[in-house]
Amino acid sequence: MRLSRLSVSNFRGVREFAITDASSLPIAVLTGSNGAGKSSILEILAFVGRASGLGKNVIGPYGSHAEVEASFTLNDREFEILDMECRDKLGRPAEKKGEYSRRAIIGEGKNRQISGSEELEVAFSPEFRASHPFSVMTLIDSTQIFQLKNSPRISLGAPFNPQATVKSHSGWNHPAVDTEGYLASLDYESMLANREGAGGEDAFAGISEQFRKVTGRILLRPSSKRTTGSSYISVALPNGHHHGLEGLSSGQRVALGLLCLGHYLKTTGGIVLLDEPEAHLHASLHVPLLNAFRDLTSSSQAVMVTHSREIVAALPPRCIIEVHRDSGKGNQAHRPSAPYGVSAAVGHGAADDMLMDFQLVVEGKYDEDDLLSLFPDEISHARIVKAGNSHEVMGHHRSLAASLNRLPWLCLRDRDLMPKEETQRLSSEYSNLHIWPRRAIESMLLHPPLISSVFLTTVGYKILEGEVEELLRELADPLMGEVAETLAHAEINRMHPQPRRTDFSSVPELNRASARVHENRASAWEEVVATQRDLVQDRWEEEWLDLVDPKILLRSLQGKTKVFGRHQFLKKALMTRAGQDQQVRPPGVEEFRIKLERLRASV
Repeated sequence: MRLSRLSVSNFRGVREFAITDASSLPIAVLTGSNGAGKSSILEILAFVGRASGLGKNVIGPYGSHAEVEASFTLNDREFEILDMECRDKLGRPAEKKGEYSRRAIIGEGKNRQISGSEELEVAFSPEFRASHPFSVMTLIDSTQIFQLKNSPRISLGAPFNPQATVKSHSGWNHPAVDTEGYLASLDYESMLANREGAGGEDAFAGISEQFRKVTGRILLRPSSKRTTGSSYISVALPNGHHHGLEGLSSGQRVALGLLCLGHYLKTTGGIVLLDEPEAHLHASLHVPLLNAFRDLTSSSQAVMVTHSREIVAALPPRCIIEVHRDSGKGNQAHRPSAPYGVSAAVGHGAADDMLMDFQLVVEGKYDEDDLLSLFPDEISHARIVKAGNSHEVMGHHRSLAASLNRLPWLCLRDRDLMPKEETQRLSSEYSNLHIWPRRAIESMLLHPPLISSVFLTTVGYKILEGEVEELLRELADPLMGEVAETLAHAEINRMHPQPRRTDFSSVPELNRASARVHENRASAWEEVVATQRDLVQDRWEEEWLDLVDPKILLRSLQGKTKVFGRHQFLKKALMTRAGQDQQVRPPGVEEFRIKLERLRASV
């Protein structure tokens, strides 16, 4: 059984919510901002499916009653089973339909009006659900931690029955209410199958292996406690020690419960409603545990509420339903289209568009840490994409500009050693590009007021702004040669580019051409370096702070002053102060902050 359509109106904070064509989705994920009504939608769906009751004050402010209508589909096997039950209970065969609907009108007090398909009334009856779990809907809320008592008893009602057979085994304990019993039942079934030579899946071993991959711990087979006559499941730790299931942390209990629940759905069918299953889990576990609910059969479905970027990003857009806060403008459910947000080439998908305020493309792997030191509040709301280098940043800009992206975005790159004219040209041609006014982000920290303030307030080292500038210049002048050689290297590559493989018919020809390029580069090196030294010398007086390698200069500054233990600590202190104190913030950093502020304001 699967949910195919759902409409909700005036239930708690949900004014209007409606989805269709959900029966094709093995997993349907509701995401969006807090207060949009996602958990309320699960609550009323569980009520319609007789998985739970309703709390108090459920009628919203938009009318005198709340209303919900849900439709479900059955596969052929499920219909045949329900048909036999309808003949017995209703005195007639079940009517074959594409979907079966159930409607509830909820008034004040205990006023409930339930109507709809008689077939669903039979399917949701306690008697039918007890023997046919495909019609069972299970709600797992965000507070449930899968309690483990570790005295497992299988569904036959005894720890072990030597006369039992696989055929006589009546089923498994439900993992949502008896996780350890479910595991014991799986192990028991495997034991019976081995005794009869039936073979097949060893489900206990499969879950144990999944649990090991997720947590590093191994579930051991149930064993008997002779003193009490009960069974017991142990967990083996990486250090060789053992403890019982009751010794698992809350996150490990959730992980084990979800693994068992995923297996149960695949085996028996049914619908599970998961409200923020990631609540007790580290982000690294979100996707591995989501995988437990992949490849569900047509008898099963998972409907999930989540705030996890990892979970949403791991699913195709068709599985995502974004729930908007009520704006009085119709349906709060929004389905992302195929090109939702930016193209896949940029490296993110629906999750980032829904759960973050804007996207920021940067060059290197350390840029995110630097920017978080500068502006932690602003950057914490950004989806950071690490392009790899300045060339890739420009490629991302072109992709984003040509996409259907509705998330505000900005590309950030170093100036490197570009002339001012080239920087101005790129800034005018690429409207969402920010280029640091100096060579790199660290160059922005070479600001005398900032350095003077950090030295004084952090360690009590008093140095005037003019003295800082003189010291920086003294340390920068010996680095002029590095600038000339860097420029010379770029010029040499431009003058003598590497040959392209497609221009040659054989590898030996390509190798000989490459060797000639290296010979030409070596011959031209001294002359090109000398030319660049002269050019740098001409620019140095006015542009030395723009040209010098800031990483080397910061190391030299720390080595000279020995104010901080390491130059990385100096850099961190400068970043933090530049973000906190506008009075000493470098102008280029303030310009970047204003752009971030405008991005967030445009959301």
